[in-house]
Amino acid sequence: PLHIQVVETFATLTSLVVSVQTDDNSSFSSATTVLATQAIPAASLVAGYVFNIDELPLGTVERYVRLNYTVAGSNATAGKVTAGIVASAQRNPL
Repeated sequence: PLHIQVVETFATLTSLVVSVQTDDNSSFSSATTVLATQAIPAASLVAGYVFNIDELPLGTVERYVRLNYTVAGSNATAGKVTAGIVASAQRNPL
């Protein structure tokens, strides 16, 4: 399972897209996007928001994997995301 969550509310951006990318080299010079979220509006990017990517997709076979964040609007003056591969994930949102 993959867990991606906002831990500090974002400010001064329009939206954020999170993409899972793979590549055969660590410089990601030929990265392939295997999955991406919709553009998440700033109003939703509050502490506690969990992105809808909950596991690495089938076909993620290249050696390196990363998350790529695409910001729309102004650069964020506040906001943080934590992400990682976890042992298990809660599937029943509060």
